[in-house]
Amino acid sequence: MTTFLENARALRALQVARRLIDCGVPVFAAPPAIGTDGTWDPAGGHNGCGYWLPPAWEKTVPTEHWLDPNGPIGDRAHRPGWALCAVMGHKLDLLDVDPRNGGDTTRQGLVAAGMWPTVYAVAETPSGGTHEFVAPLGAGSRDGVRDGLDVKGGLPDGTGRGFAFIAPTVKLSKVTGEIASYRWTVEPADLDTAGDDSGAAVAELVRQAKARNNGQVDGDAFAGVDGKTWPHTGPIPDGKRHPALVSYAGSLRRRDVHLDEALVLFRLRWQDCEQPPAARYPCTWDEAQEKLRDVYTRYVPGEGPEPAEAEDDTATPTTVVTLADVTPEHVRWLWPAHLPRGKLVILDGDPSTGKSTLTLDLAGRLSAGTKWPDDTPVDIPGDTLIMSAEDGLADTIAPRLTAAGADLTRVHALLEVPLIDDEGAIRSVPPSLPRDIPVLQQVITGRGIRLVVIDVLMAYLSGKVDSHRDQDVRGVLHQLAAMAERTGATIILIRHLNKSGGGHALYRGGGSIGIIGAARAAFLVARDPEDEQRRILAVTKSNLAAEPPALAYRLVDDPLNFCARVEWEDQPTEHRAADLLRAPVTDDERVDQMAQNYAVEWLRELLAEGPVKATDVYRQADHAGLSKDQAKRAKKKIGAAATHPEIDGPWYWQMPLSREHLGSVGSGTQNPAPYAPLPLPSSEPLFAAEPPKCRTCGLGLRHPASVKRGTCDRHHQEETSRDDPPEGAECPHGKARTTRRASIATTGVAHCRCCGHSFNGAVAQSDTCRTCREETA
Repeated sequence: MTTFLENARALRALQVARRLIDCGVPVFAAPPAIGTDGTWDPAGGHNGCGYWLPPAWEKTVPTEHWLDPNGPIGDRAHRPGWALCAVMGHKLDLLDVDPRNGGDTTRQGLVAAGMWPTVYAVAETPSGGTHEFVAPLGAGSRDGVRDGLDVKGGLPDGTGRGFAFIAPTVKLSKVTGEIASYRWTVEPADLDTAGDDSGAAVAELVRQAKARNNGQVDGDAFAGVDGKTWPHTGPIPDGKRHPALVSYAGSLRRRDVHLDEALVLFRLRWQDCEQPPAARYPCTWDEAQEKLRDVYTRYVPGEGPEPAEAEDDTATPTTVVTLADVTPEHVRWLWPAHLPRGKLVILDGDPSTGKSTLTLDLAGRLSAGTKWPDDTPVDIPGDTLIMSAEDGLADTIAPRLTAAGADLTRVHALLEVPLIDDEGAIRSVPPSLPRDIPVLQQVITGRGIRLVVIDVLMAYLSGKVDSHRDQDVRGVLHQLAAMAERTGATIILIRHLNKSGGGHALYRGGGSIGIIGAARAAFLVARDPEDEQRRILAVTKSNLAAEPPALAYRLVDDPLNFCARVEWEDQPTEHRAADLLRAPVTDDERVDQMAQNYAVEWLRELLAEGPVKATDVYRQADHAGLSKDQAKRAKKKIGAAATHPEIDGPWYWQMPLSREHLGSVGSGTQNPAPYAPLPLPSSEPLFAAEPPKCRTCGLGLRHPASVKRGTCDRHHQEETSRDDPPEGAECPHGKARTTRRASIATTGVAHCRCCGHSFNGAVAQSDTCRTCREETA
């Protein structure tokens, strides 16, 4: 038995149906399917929907006869227990969102990407889903457009129409198994949908889904609702993935599809690419979206690459320009001689030198249209875009801008960008370069940005970019510079200095030399060596103008905004970047230098009388209070040589053997210490023409210790460690034993205990030579 509330809802539903008809939406009635037991069969009827659709329902015209049982159509009109259906494709199309199959997630993602069209009415379905009625998409009907998303509509020629059940129709809930009715949650009111193209992106999703279902191959095209051609989807074989994806990216760019929407559409196209094992190599989503972003970076809206004809993934577009076709242009300046328009500018400096505060001061001057720090006027006020990875907007950036007198309506901050992950979900992430250069370009062109500050550069480089690898950074900055040139915006890249200390200013910035190589101007912010509270802005690179003089400023407290602000000095300074980076000498460094000078003088005196064993040098250095490393550094400083006179002997340190060597030693130092004169005249040889020889083996002796004892090191060791045989001992074959013994352990050379001849004892494994062993045998 129906309740009063149910009757009231049914009457209200009929009023809404009449309103739809009055607005031009055709509505028809469908009788229920009756089972063999004479009751309603929810699984019967047309395609198991529980109702029988009237013939030619697609051609239904808007008329209230379907709601009047006593009207001209008689028993075909609606009555209690019958279904009411609205024909789509006239004034409305239907987006059927089924949360059981992921429809809520799909809807959320499309809304986040700005692709969900304007909704004119919403109804709740018996199974817990929603019917959202939108302006006609012109793409027809398609189930499974995305997960949990079906579309009911019609084509412009009147074919391909779908329908939607509307209240008070009842159906069997697929969730609870109970009978429930459709119910309006947002009733249709004004259905003036003419000119509403907010559903263009969803219409493209419908076309893609249809093309995929029809098995159309890559390269075909069909006419969209706007008359433009769109590449069909379909399997993309290995070897054609690059041209197919670039071609499709070009079609999106030519149609001026917003990047957020293009990412969603492009991901569907990418899913058609063959992957291993069908393909030789995988085509990841990161690689695919880089192609889209590259197209969006290189081409302006309305333009794009034509469909590629390459047959493999290695094909890339080539651009060659004849210089005769290039029109010369004058360099345009944002700040004359300092900030060129459409170029990259580097700002280097250590932490706490005021780099960020300085750039905010420049942004404030640009926004207010006042004067630059050198008193040159700002041509016209402009907007600034800030990408800051270190400072907060509310507690740091905004107060500093206010203190700088900025027009805050002209200063913007880019915080996050949308990103589609591998699962297709859309989430917000911090910007990354080069991935989000197209997004950055859209923001610049959309808001008329003239100055971009990236603080700091390293924080925004992709994890795949090695900032110390020249090829990596040049690839990123090439794209960034090309975008700057297209938009005319000046881009300031802030870097910290590296820890090398001293050196040329061009090499002190963090990362690869390719970073400053890509910039057309570069500046250094450093403290004044003579005044810790004073900062200097000095030029390190100026490719487009004469090098401007350095400027000085101080960071002063602003009590009204509780922050620091820049206070520029009126006159330029004589400081240069090289002077600012010259490493100051600390007390510890001065002590180290004094210790090293002492070590140099000590070693020179030690070696003045002749060579000294290395072990003796280290021992005496320890007695003198010097470390082994200090002795080695002193040896290098004075150019002393390490010699090894005997193969098995010790190492010796000695002063240089020639005056020419003396002249070359220390040439790389700024102020080489004077050398003590050697007692070796340059015209006399170090030894006599016939040097003394070892009394045992006849080897020439050169070391003074060897000459004094008359033996080489090897035989001296044998003589001092000899263990003579007992008196009267004889060899196995009756010969007298010699006094020589094998020294296999130290030299690998043995001497026969019978005849005294040398032989390879390590191989023989015996204390007699082969001849004596054979005689004994």
